[in-house]
Amino acid sequence: MNKLIWSCRIFYLGAMLLLFFVLDYYHFLILNITLAYIPFEIAVFLHNKKRPAVLFWILAVAWLVFFPNAFYLVTDFFHLKQFKIYDYNGILQKDSLLWQSFTVMAGAVFFGLFVGNVSLRFILDAIKERTNWREAILVPIILLLSSYGIYLGRFDRLHTVHILTEPGTVIRSILDISSFQFEFIIYFFILQLMLYLMFRYFPSSKH
Repeated sequence: MNKLIWSCRIFYLGAMLLLFFVLDYYHFLILNITLAYIPFEIAVFLHNKKRPAVLFWILAVAWLVFFPNAFYLVTDFFHLKQFKIYDYNGILQKDSLLWQSFTVMAGAVFFGLFVGNVSLRFILDAIKERTNWREAILVPIILLLSSYGIYLGRFDRLHTVHILTEPGTVIRSILDISSFQFEFIIYFFILQLMLYLMFRYFPSSKH
């Protein structure tokens, strides 16, 4: 397990150095990847050692608030739309910057999905040590809330920190309900659940 944790940390630090000093075109990914990485470190902290109850639940709530950022990274693929992806024959362009952007974003997305699923696994284990809550109930609730968080981030442009800096705006966004909102939440719930189940039952994911 320590090897897994340190591999994620090294990858994160390497990605930050690369994005900051080399791939400055993708500076927006620095914030997005960092927000996706924070719940991983919270989950590791809670998983490695039994913490005092008050501290545990405060950090568990913080983890839940940051967790949607891991899967939010998937929506960054839409940034590729700024490129002319197809030529007039409908064939993918031989554009180096396009494929560099795809590679960088795919790497960020895969990393976010991986640390997101690892952190979910860790937090579930930590909660089950303290309670008799069933995973079959916890997972759908967490993923539904995560899908809602992704919606607020992508369409209302709300970041996790806005809960503290702009609580009024966050509340207004939460109360602004639409049919599309429900559809989006269901779509991303299904996507996250599929990824979770694949990760959960893939043999090498067991720590």
